[in-house]
Amino acid sequence: MAIGIGAIAGFAAAPVVGATVAPAAAGLQALAGHAGHAFVDSQGAAVVLPAFQIGLFAALWAAARRTAPRRAALGLAGLALVQAAAGVAAGELARHAGFDPHVGLIRAWAIALPVATVWVLGPRIKAPAREPAPADALPQPG
Repeated sequence: MAIGIGAIAGFAAAPVVGATVAPAAAGLQALAGHAGHAFVDSQGAAVVLPAFQIGLFAALWAAARRTAPRRAALGLAGLALVQAAAGVAAGELARHAGFDPHVGLIRAWAIALPVATVWVLGPRIKAPAREPAPADALPQPG
């Protein structure tokens, strides 16, 4: 079920992310006076990265049986914000420092951000309280 939820979320997010996150990153670059410095990798992974991360987040959230919709919405908003900021940073580094990350780094980022987001936003599980041992199970002096 979680895989299906993730796939649906990823496919549904692709056009939405394309219409929101990429223009937000371009807007941030324009505000900084650096318009047109978008990061383009050789495999094209950066283009599908935001939708993949949203799909993975949704699948992990469902698999972990998280039911807090506010936390899920906060996680999705956080993912979009970090994706836009990372896109700006990667574009600026590529333009001004010749930054060309290895494909392994892009793939690690694709997995690490959603995993960390689910881990941080998930409810904490408390250890069950230990019951005191019965009196007859205690060692007797002797």
